[in-house]
Amino acid sequence: VFEKAGSTCSRNDELNAAHNNNMGRPIALDSFVQKERLCAADSLGNIAVISTKASSSPSVVATYSPFSTQQQQQTLSYTKGSYANTSPCTAMAVDQYHGRVALSGRERETRLLEMSTGQVVWKAKNLPPDPQTLLQQPIWSTALAFFDESTMAVGTAFQQVRLYDVRIDSNNARRRPIAYTPDGVFSHRITALCPVVDEHQLVVGDAAGYLHLLDVRSMGKQQKKKPSNVARFVGPAGSIRQVVKHASLPVIATVGLDRMLRTFCLKKRTQIDCVYMKQRLNCVLFCNDDTWNVEEKENHEHVVEEYQGENDDVDAEDEVQDYIDSSGDEQDEDSDEDSDEQSEKDSNEDSQEEESDDVSKESDNDESDASDLKEVDVTRRRDFKRQKRV
Repeated sequence: VFEKAGSTCSRNDELNAAHNNNMGRPIALDSFVQKERLCAADSLGNIAVISTKASSSPSVVATYSPFSTQQQQQTLSYTKGSYANTSPCTAMAVDQYHGRVALSGRERETRLLEMSTGQVVWKAKNLPPDPQTLLQQPIWSTALAFFDESTMAVGTAFQQVRLYDVRIDSNNARRRPIAYTPDGVFSHRITALCPVVDEHQLVVGDAAGYLHLLDVRSMGKQQKKKPSNVARFVGPAGSIRQVVKHASLPVIATVGLDRMLRTFCLKKRTQIDCVYMKQRLNCVLFCNDDTWNVEEKENHEHVVEEYQGENDDVDAEDEVQDYIDSSGDEQDEDSDEDSDEQSEKDSNEDSQEEESDDVSKESDNDESDASDLKEVDVTRRRDFKRQKRV
C-alpha cells in the first residue's frame, strides 16, 4: 500500500492511503456462540463478521467500519503536531448477551454496534475536563471486557480502569463512566481484563507483567484514595496479553511476552502451573474436555502423570540391585594414603639426619684444628721465654 501511495509522500499520507484502501493490521478475534459467528477487527477499525455454521463453508457475512464517516475519511490523527496515529483501533470485544460488538482505540471513544446490522447503538463519552487545568482527558482504550449484561469494563493506556453502563433501553442511559480507578492504583498500561462475575471482581493485567485483582464494589467516582480491595498475583514477568477464567473452577490462565503459560487460583492467589511455551504468546483458551473435575480435584491441584517405566505391568516387582558396601575400599585407600605420607615423612627425616651428621663432623674437624693451633702457639711462647732468660 505504501509503494502505491508513492515513496515521496509523508507518513500521514501513507496512513491515509492505507485507510482509504481499508487495509489494517489484525488486532482481535472473538466469537458469538449463539449465532455461530466470528468477529475479526483490524487496527483501522474495520470489522468482519464470519459465519462458522457446520452446514456451510466459512464465509464473510458482513463488514463494518464504525470509525469511518464522511468527516473522518480524510485523516487518522486528531492530535496537533507531527504525531501520526498508526492504530486508531486497539481493542475489541463481543457482547455474548446481546450479540453486540464493542470497538475502541486511540483518540476514539468506545462504540457498540449491532453485529447483524452494523448500526452504532451506543457511544461512550469522555470524563469531564480537569477542573484546575481545564484540559481534556486523553483517550486511548487498550482493553475491553463485558462484566455482565449491563456493565462494560474498559482499560486505558493511562493506567485507569473504567466501568460503563451500556443499557440502551433504560430511561437513565448514561454515556460517561459510572466508576473508575483513581491515579496511583496501576502504574502501567492496561493490556488485559478478565471479569469474575460471581465474586464481583476484575482481573487486570498490565504491560509490565503485573496481575491485579480488583473488587469493583470498591470503585467509585472522584476517589482520592486507592481502593482497599486490590490484590496482586506473583509470577508473570512480561507484558500480559490475555487473561481467561475457567468456566466452573476458580482458576485463571495468563499468557504474555515472558513465554510462560501460568494458571492461578483466585481464592488463594497462588500459582498452580507454569509451562514454558518457547515463544511470545497472545491468546489462551480453556478446552471443555473434563481435564479438571471439581469432584475429584477439590483442591484444584494440577494433574501429575505417573511414570510406569518400560513395563506396562504395574504389579510387577521392581528390580533392585544388592547393596555393596564400599566403606572398606575407602578405608584401604585412606590407609594407602597414610602409608605414603608416613614414608615421605621418614625419608625426609633421614635426609635431615644425614645433613645434621655431616654438619657435626665438619664442626668437629674445625674444633680439632683450632686446638692444635693453640698448642703450637703455647710451645712457641715457652721457647721464646726460655731464650730470653738465657
